[in-house]
Amino acid sequence: MCLHVGLSCGTLGEFYQGPSFGNDVSEIAIISPLIPKYSRITFVPKTSSCSPFIASQEVTRETKPKMFAGIDHYCALHGLEAPDGIWLNVSDLPTGHGFASSTADIVAGIRCVARVQKREPNTSDFLKILSKIERSDSVFINETTFFSSSHHRVLGSFGARLGLTAVFTFDGEEVSTENTKEQLIAYYQDNENDYRRLAHDLRECLQNRDVRLLCECSTRSAELSQQVMPKKHYAHVQEAAEIFGADGIVVAHTGTILGLLFGERPDSVKAQSISGYFKCFGARADFVEIL
Repeated sequence: MCLHVGLSCGTLGEFYQGPSFGNDVSEIAIISPLIPKYSRITFVPKTSSCSPFIASQEVTRETKPKMFAGIDHYCALHGLEAPDGIWLNVSDLPTGHGFASSTADIVAGIRCVARVQKREPNTSDFLKILSKIERSDSVFINETTFFSSSHHRVLGSFGARLGLTAVFTFDGEEVSTENTKEQLIAYYQDNENDYRRLAHDLRECLQNRDVRLLCECSTRSAELSQQVMPKKHYAHVQEAAEIFGADGIVVAHTGTILGLLFGERPDSVKAQSISGYFKCFGARADFVEIL
């Protein structure tokens, strides 16, 4: 084959970000909505006659150090030699907003190099590798997962397609989503009772496959997050949820994504009304299905 492609979806912020209530008080857990927007990593061998895609951007160890760290760790884990050639990237996931773009790049890179070697990476591979690189998301697992982003372990799974539609916007420009752990942990400890009740309800909704309760929990998590990582347009979106009968609110807790959750996709009339409402506070409404 003249080229090899690795793919990873991204996320739309988090339904939940907070303490896991495990043995370690510093452990941060998340539940992320997976969306059909992707990072694609393509490898073209040095000996290949294929021409690089015009739309693709060549990436290097300087421009994508975490992605290449993932590739190196995967090769070391399985006693493989890193291939020689050109690496390309096309991504639907803007950085610095809460789409898990960094983790998606790493996962796509690992899947790509695994294809070069005619292998298939498993969950254990991803957990081992990501734990060496960053506090990550669960985009390598093909279902909604209660995941320890700091300790890289699976805490629970929804196990079913959610059937939700999100209407979202960006609350400001690109932000740094790193170096927030200490601030978050201090806030979680100050609000332990609220988070403990929320985590209990989340485990219940995972166990019962209760999508409506998941949306309610997402709203509660967003409200708690507003006290530590506030969104300037949160009140507008909160009002929109009431006006248009949304089932919940979703945010990127350390990013800029801010949106509505609907169990039933809005029809064209409602979609136009929502778009118009968002435009009134200077925002563009984007629609996306949640996997």
